Amino acid sequence: MHLPLTQALGALATASELINGDFELGVDGWSASSSNGYKGVYAETDPDWIAAFQSSISAHSGIYAIWFASCQGVDEFAVVSQRI
Repeated sequence: MHLPLTQALGALATASELINGDFELGVDGWSASSSNGYKGVYAETDPDWIAAFQSSISAHSGIYAIWFASCQGVDEFAVVSQRI
């Protein structure tokens, strides 16, 4: 089961307050962690992305995307965050 979870404390940030809000600079401005050592933010040209998805999943726009869940059937806990 894959459940996205977003937690905001206080007021929500506007797009202009985020650094690299579209992830097109990879993880710049973001902290990413994974219980299984995954990067969290991938370019569609990344060999790990290609091996996992074989072009069946693409970024919403641009070439970078976040993948929060394991694709190998193991439990995964992942966080991508930014202090604003």
